[in-house]
Amino acid sequence: MYMSNLSKHEQRVRDELIDAGFTKSALKKFTAKYLPQVINKDEHIGGAVYGRYSETSKGPLNWVEGMLVATDKKVMFINHKPGYTNVDELTYFIVAGVKYVSAWPFAAVTLHTRMGDFTLKFASLVCAKRFVKYVESYSVEDSKGRVNHENGGSVKKMNKDQSKKPITLDDESVEFLNSHDTGVLSTINRDGSLDGATIHYIVDNNSIYFVTKSDTQKTHNILANSNVAFTVYDRDSLKTAQIKGIAEIESQPTVKNIVFTEIVKPRKYGSKIGLPPVSSLEKESYIVFRITPIKVKFTNYKKDQ
Repeated sequence: MYMSNLSKHEQRVRDELIDAGFTKSALKKFTAKYLPQVINKDEHIGGAVYGRYSETSKGPLNWVEGMLVATDKKVMFINHKPGYTNVDELTYFIVAGVKYVSAWPFAAVTLHTRMGDFTLKFASLVCAKRFVKYVESYSVEDSKGRVNHENGGSVKKMNKDQSKKPITLDDESVEFLNSHDTGVLSTINRDGSLDGATIHYIVDNNSIYFVTKSDTQKTHNILANSNVAFTVYDRDSLKTAQIKGIAEIESQPTVKNIVFTEIVKPRKYGSKIGLPPVSSLEKESYIVFRITPIKVKFTNYKKDQ
């Protein structure tokens, strides 16, 4: 009776989970039933593994169910239970490696990414092997408009903006940007809608850098779609810089330390001096992004009057 109530999409996801090594009992797990809601109709599962992970550092009693799913478009870490859902979507570009350790009859799987590690314990050994094999060997032909993630590319199809070459900021734009430290960053959500956030930033070597938590909406948006817009406005001078660019994770430790040190400096907020909110982040809980401009529009409205 349950099978007859499944839609074609749900049945297809179910079949692909079976191919990934899921048993009948595993298909009844809460996350497995939820999975069709986050798998697109043109997306296919190549590997999936379920297990338990710790949400805190207090030990095994705090472990909860989780699932790692690798598709032909992305990798997802899913924590879904009644009344709560958290889905981390990761492009193959930020996947640094994957491994599993066998402890019969179970396995422990760790996905290493630039956002940090995702580890599942008490996982199915069969699922773990297939998941690791798929992630390690994943590649897509260029004829499909994608590039091999093993060569540092994104599995997402390049759009027109990403194919444009970086441009050099002119002196007037650089001077204006350097005279400010906050702006509005616009990113694209997975449903195509826009999100905006005010950020602190610095400019160096023709790039714009900012720091954010690894689990913010803008982080998830950028990892799924690297196209961003950045706007800085000065009310007194009536000057505006509007920038379109490509946002990428900055991986150089020296650059990351310099950016973080500069951004966490005390600033004036109204009549008081204080530290920016990002200064409270714990070590390794933040990401430094670099925006490479591909289009810039600098406007001086006073000059145009």
